[in-house]
Amino acid sequence: MRERRHVRKRTSRVGRWIGMACLAAALAVPPNSVRAESAAVFSDVHPGDWYYEAVQDLASRGIVNGAGGRFDPGRLVNRAELAKMVVVALGYRYTVLQGTDPKQVFSSKDEAVAYASQFDHALVRDNHSGAVVWHNYPDAERARLEQDSRHADFADVPYGTWYWPYVEGAWAAKIVRGTGPGQFSPEAPVLRQDIVTMIMKGLRFDRSDPDEGVLSPFADRDQISPYAVSPVATAVALKILTGDDQGLLRPREGATRAQAAAMIQRMLLIPPGDRFVRQSKTVTRLEAVPRELKLGIGQRQPVAVVALRDDGVSVPVQLNWKVEGAVGSFADGVFQAGSQPGQGALVGSLTTSDGRTLSVRIPVTVEAVSPVRVELSAVPSTELFPGNKARVRIVLKDSHGQLIPGEVNVDVTLSDPGRGSLDVQRRTIAGGMGDLGTFTAGYQPGPVVIRATISPEKNPGLTGSGDLTLTVLKGNLPVRGKGVWGTWVEWGTAGYDPDRIIQRAKEAGANYLYLIVRNQPGEGTIRPESKAMLDAIIPRAHANGIAVIGCVYLVDDPKLDTARMLAVARHTTPTGERVDGLAADIEESPTAETIAATMEPVRQALGSDYPIVAVTYPPFLGTAWKKSENYPWSSFGRYFDVISIMDYWHYRDREYTPEEVRSEILSEAQAAARLTGRPVEVIGQAYRMDHSDGTPFQTVPTAAEVTAAMQAAKEAGAVAFSLYRWDTATQEEVNAFRAFPW
Repeated sequence: MRERRHVRKRTSRVGRWIGMACLAAALAVPPNSVRAESAAVFSDVHPGDWYYEAVQDLASRGIVNGAGGRFDPGRLVNRAELAKMVVVALGYRYTVLQGTDPKQVFSSKDEAVAYASQFDHALVRDNHSGAVVWHNYPDAERARLEQDSRHADFADVPYGTWYWPYVEGAWAAKIVRGTGPGQFSPEAPVLRQDIVTMIMKGLRFDRSDPDEGVLSPFADRDQISPYAVSPVATAVALKILTGDDQGLLRPREGATRAQAAAMIQRMLLIPPGDRFVRQSKTVTRLEAVPRELKLGIGQRQPVAVVALRDDGVSVPVQLNWKVEGAVGSFADGVFQAGSQPGQGALVGSLTTSDGRTLSVRIPVTVEAVSPVRVELSAVPSTELFPGNKARVRIVLKDSHGQLIPGEVNVDVTLSDPGRGSLDVQRRTIAGGMGDLGTFTAGYQPGPVVIRATISPEKNPGLTGSGDLTLTVLKGNLPVRGKGVWGTWVEWGTAGYDPDRIIQRAKEAGANYLYLIVRNQPGEGTIRPESKAMLDAIIPRAHANGIAVIGCVYLVDDPKLDTARMLAVARHTTPTGERVDGLAADIEESPTAETIAATMEPVRQALGSDYPIVAVTYPPFLGTAWKKSENYPWSSFGRYFDVISIMDYWHYRDREYTPEEVRSEILSEAQAAARLTGRPVEVIGQAYRMDHSDGTPFQTVPTAAEVTAAMQAAKEAGAVAFSLYRWDTATQEEVNAFRAFPW
């Protein structure tokens, strides 16, 4: 196994703006209605400060926050902070994307899901957390989903930074621009004229035609940049932007965090009627999704309607609704089908402030009973060893292949409880897809069928069922739970003490131990020092209940690689013991042909039940490592019992947050299982990387990082987690590894 010593490369592309959806509800709560006791307390914001009320109000809404109990009101606000303020204040909560292209932004998750359902490869992203809250990617394309959901439109706003979801949301909402090709400059201060420009874009006031005469009292009005004259004039007219005691606007000066908070609060105080006058006159058309409703009796479906300008940007205005025919009712964005079959329509209309009337008509058909196609899948695998878990997902589609809207009650049964258990017997599925439950494999090998049934008695107008077959495997693999990597002879580490090595592994709760075995150059034989290591470690490990796996580095020479693997498998210690399994370290340029040429004779010689692990790259590595689409993953699933991914997350010289580590490990482990169809082990990092110039990092993985990695591996359904390298692990890393239960 080779250590990764250089920085992993992630790519980002500059996307394009597309219009957003109505967000009228975002400003529904007046600022003064928030109870004071709910506000955050900052040690540097005091009653009597001119900005006190604004900061406390915005803090209570989650629009602003501080650090270490401080708000830093006098510090200049930067572009990332302002993007968060505007996105949260205006309710731009959920972005609908098709792949990596943003389509619309919504304040309501239900409306976002309804709108997204018209696209293939669509996802809905929470612009606060960055989490994907809904998607319709096929299970076979989960790797693509992971990549698309982490897409960054700016190279300097990468996935994983705290401001990434807010900046992506502001970009999708057409509130911000970049500062250069692929650049956002998140930490750059924001000019006062640019703050109100962003606010006007967020309010959709950027098409208004203000009286620029409101700027005449200000002596520095000529300093306003041409692009900002209209937004500044509108902001002055609305009293969002005011001059100082010298009668100056200071448009090209940076604004403090206190000043930005005050402007955001003044924005929230604009009367709804004033907003409607400015916003509605720019609307040119209405668009509804779905374009028609076909529902069973009593079924519910969210409806998304966007009011669009001629440039495709959505405007947050409210419509008037009526239902034609006795087909149901409409309230709070959800259509409820009636109790009888029939046809009618849902009609929404808008009368703009300049006297125009726009409308959208959605035909409605209510059917007595609609068949539902029930599709089940398991993540990470449909093949499980005893005690391992799989997350069972369900997708509900109508006869046209569209996701079933609203809530559906699903009954779940298990064909053979002796082979495992499911933690749910009934589940309510919203939006046509979701998690059905978690299956835990028992100790009786064989197939088990999960059936999901939709009955019209519990779901008026709907009926259907679907099956999923899982296979419980024989529990004879040595790779399970926690393991460690031994590289003492290969790396020449001082202090080689077989008894201490095994004792330390046992104290940490390790069930297995990898030994990297070195072979004679160009030969299929084992070097003397590696033989001595095997002879010393294997009996001591077995005496303490620890399995030993011999690891061989493959060099893409099938004949030589086969001979080396068989030499390690057949090596017998003076005590008559052998390794409990093999690991093939695959790091060169494997192809399906070279893997087959190596593994076919190995399997013929050792048998199909002999445990063999593939040690390889995680799927989502950049250009320095192999890409998923060029890697022979299917061959791995054919010849190996476990896929062990070298997921060394600490590839930059800094401390990583637990969430960063969790996201990395979770996505890689789930993808590896999907690509190979085999159980997955995660190899975690316990060594110090080097910079590209060869100098060592100042930082190493912390205990919190190791714990987060192990939690994510377990959550992803991995069968095991091992630390590389055990001989270089810090005491802090060892303690975290030992404390984690598996």
